[in-house]
Amino acid sequence: MPCLGVLFALTETEATALSALPGHVARVNHVKEVLEPAAFDGHPSRLAEVDQAWDPIHRSLTDGRLANDNGAYPLNATILGGEPLHERGDYIMWLKPPGMVHDVAEALRQLSVDRLHAGYAKITPDDYGMPTSADDLSFTLQWFDGLPAFYARAAAAGDWVLFTVDQ
Repeated sequence: MPCLGVLFALTETEATALSALPGHVARVNHVKEVLEPAAFDGHPSRLAEVDQAWDPIHRSLTDGRLANDNGAYPLNATILGGEPLHERGDYIMWLKPPGMVHDVAEALRQLSVDRLHAGYAKITPDDYGMPTSADDLSFTLQWFDGLPAFYARAAAAGDWVLFTVDQ
């Protein structure tokens, strides 16, 4: 199923190894062949799945648009933020360093559900490509639910966070 977003907590060694790979194809292959199996099979607490809700989550935490330069830091770095390691039609990867992970964790800790609802209300259906609805908001909130704890664990460990989406 396309457009499924996943965030991975990475050690400095893992993040450095991924960044050092030559080219987009090598990085995508490394995620699919090394990072995904390790996290999904052995360390599920080191990942956060956000399904297709990564898009409305980002929009709700920013200004209603899907862009990599919108909204206010640090909430705008929750999904699309950090260093872009791959941004082509088939795959997106953003790597966030520990300082940014800490800032996002703190912002998410303080975030109210009302703020998320207000952010979702800023999404325009024409830009979003579908109507906004109570069901879509519920779907978004369901997938958002695990992000504060995920970021808190990553920040406490001094980890980097990699966001990926396979389109």
